Amino acid sequence: MIQYLGPKEVLAVVKLDNKTPLGNELVEVCYKDGTKEILSKLILEASITNKPTDLTTLRNLRIFPVVKELLNVLLKWNVKINEVEFIVEIVKASINDNMDKASSILWKKNIYERTTLDVDTILRENKGGMNQPIQLDEPSGSPQG
Repeated sequence: MIQYLGPKEVLAVVKLDNKTPLGNELVEVCYKDGTKEILSKLILEASITNKPTDLTTLRNLRIFPVVKELLNVLLKWNVKINEVEFIVEIVKASINDNMDKASSILWKKNIYERTTLDVDTILRENKGGMNQPIQLDEPSGSPQG
């Protein structure tokens, strides 16, 4: 049976030896278009379908089980309603802080020390440099030249 993650057809799912820090299984998903992605088995099981879906549906399939677990944690701890927003802000700040730390480790310097040459060097090592302008779609209704 053909299966999909969003609009992408899944060719194979390979169980990996490593796990998440909390011990959940990881899998590598191989797509028909040749791309691969590492996912937790939980996300895979929640979001794989027998028909292609749009990206919004895929996001909902992936995210709603996570939201349900978060709500259950709040209920387990009997958190006061007026503390929920503060908890969400701390979670967001913690994720952003960890992203900044990981980014600084990868860049080998913090964001305030990075230069355009650093960006160009990384892009040249991976994709060809930053001298290429971004590609913008023509605004709808614009005159054709």
